[in-house]
Amino acid sequence: MSQVKLERKLAASELRINQLKAKLESICCEYGVQPDPPELRWQYIFPALDRIASWIAAWRSSVGDSD
Repeated sequence: MSQVKLERKLAASELRINQLKAKLESICCEYGVQPDPPELRWQYIFPALDRIASWIAAWRSSVGDSD
C-alpha cells in the first residue's frame, strides 16, 4: 500500500475516532447519562479512543520523519 493511501486511511481513522467520541458525548447529553456509568464502561471507551488517536499521530510523525 502506498504512503498516500496509508495517509488517507489514517486521516479517515482519526476522523472516525473523533466522530465516535462526539456521538458518545451527544448520547450521554441526550439521555442525561453521566459519562461513566459502570454498565456502559465509558471510562474505558474514551481513553481507548484517545490512545488510538495518539498511536496514529505518533506513527504519522515517525513516517514523516523518515522521509
